[in-house]
Amino acid sequence: LKILGKKYKLAIITSNYGAAVRKFFKNHDIKEFSLILSSDVDRHKENKIKILLDKFSISKSEVIFVGDTVSDIVACRNAGIKIIAVTWGYHNKARLKKANPDFIANKPQDVIKVLESMEKS
Repeated sequence: LKILGKKYKLAIITSNYGAAVRKFFKNHDIKEFSLILSSDVDRHKENKIKILLDKFSISKSEVIFVGDTVSDIVACRNAGIKIIAVTWGYHNKARLKKANPDFIANKPQDVIKVLESMEKS
């Protein structure tokens, strides 16, 4: 997160409650996120993605979502943004792969590699 936070704007889009996320961040000294869009804001990830785009005045092509569930992949498809599915979260690699994400990361360093490769293209 420290590496990514130096180079990119980071936001959280979660189905969790904002208070729980803020408490977790405080307990783990996580300060890299500019915005938390929780279930308190909207229940639907597609709507939270739109809020993110409006808040930062960015286009869909400037966003990449990092998620760990099939529902994250579906929300990104519906919203028209790319997604890196991570295999160390809620759903396993086989299940994520079936949902056809743009990229799969098996470890955190893979997220950085995907972003670097996207910058070069």
